[in-house]
Amino acid sequence: METHAAVAACKFLGETAGFWVQTVILFVSAIAAIWVIYANGHAEKRRATVDLVIQQKQDKELQDALLHIRELREKKVSNFAKYLEDHNSVDFKAIIRVLNNYEFIASGIEEGAFDEELFKRMQHSVLLNNWGALCGFVMEFRRQNSLPTLFQEFQKLARKWESHPLKKYDF
Repeated sequence: METHAAVAACKFLGETAGFWVQTVILFVSAIAAIWVIYANGHAEKRRATVDLVIQQKQDKELQDALLHIRELREKKVSNFAKYLEDHNSVDFKAIIRVLNNYEFIASGIEEGAFDEELFKRMQHSVLLNNWGALCGFVMEFRRQNSLPTLFQEFQKLARKWESHPLKKYDF
């Protein structure tokens, strides 16, 4: 009888101490597993972002298109919408190539496939400069083709970054 009384005294909320120790260990293990899954997902997102940037740097067509846009910006072209007149022109094709690339990236960021903060640190100025140059083209292209959602992910990302600029470091 003394053994039964000792076991009864070790109970908490009707369960033994062993049960509670096991339950706490199980709970901590579950939390650790969730954290590992989250950390791996975040690392994969960062890896995908780095891979994307590396792939972009190796994509000759994209690099040529980005260079073409930069050259037009440096020539102080203020109306990129004029390149909508000839869909076979080098200018139009370069603009569309760049816009499609940014739309893909912005969609990937929106869906959580890419790490926005990492990409923002690597491409902030270039993306915003290109959006600033190409937004008139996009608006006119939407109007002409009655496609109000065309390149909207890119626009959304650019506006977000404009309102939350890259953090300036104090050296």
